[in-house]
Parts: sequence; structure tokens; C-alpha cells
Amino acid sequence: MKAYIVSLFALALVACDASHRRVHLSDVALSQRLIGAWSIDVTNRNGVHFIGVVTYRTNGVVLWHGSLTETSGMRRDYDDSGVWRVQDAYLLTKVTNSSFRSLADEPEYRDEVVSAMDADYTYRDDRGTLHTRRRKP
Repeated sequence: MKAYIVSLFALALVACDASHRRVHLSDVALSQRLIGAWSIDVTNRNGVHFIGVVTYRTNGVVLWHGSLTETSGMRRDYDDSGVWRVQDAYLLTKVTNSSFRSLADEPEYRDEVVSAMDADYTYRDDRGTLHTRRRKP
């Protein structure tokens, strides 16, 4: 009985560890899996809440479209575009055109892709927070 409990505990530890590992796809395979439209529902580091769609195109262009709610409660639509690529299992994006903000000091965002399936992908942002996006039909 004791051996059974120890085995069960070890199996649980392995399962928990596997859920936090990075994907083991090549950058090319990961890029191919990310191509398409995905849902957005995220609050950025400035407290702005975004809802909408992000589309990764095969030519390295990324499009963001939806609505945002600022910390003041003001809502507005947004249409942004930029460039994207995958490098060392990190999704790198840079906004190059924005309908609502100045891009003078816009950084390149670097998100670690933790898992990528056909229907969803999970990434860890630079604050260590996990986010999951679902593929749009």
C-alpha cells in the first residue's frame, strides 16, 4: 500500500512538472501552429483591458482588433498592426501602427510559449503571468 501511494505521488509530481514546461516544437512548427486568428481578453501592465482578436499572418504581419477599457473606465475601439516571429520558443511582437497610442517608446514584446495546440495556446508574459488564447473559427 505504501509503495502504491509513493508511486501515485511521484506520478502526480511528474504531471504537475509537465504542465509548466515549454513546448518542444521547432520555431518553424510553432510559427505554423500560431498562424490564424485568436481571442484576446487581457489586461496589460498599465491596467488597460483589451478584448478582441489577434491575427498572426504567414508573412510576419500581426493584426490586433477589438475594444479596450482604460483605467478611467473609458472604452474605445482599437486597430493595431505590427510584426511577429518566433525565436527560441518565444513569441516576439512589435506594434508598428496603432489607432489609439503613440509608438515612440514601443518595446518588442517577448512572451514564452508554454503550449501550443490546434485550438489554443498558452504563453507566459514578462511578468510571469500565464495567459491562454483560443483559436477563432
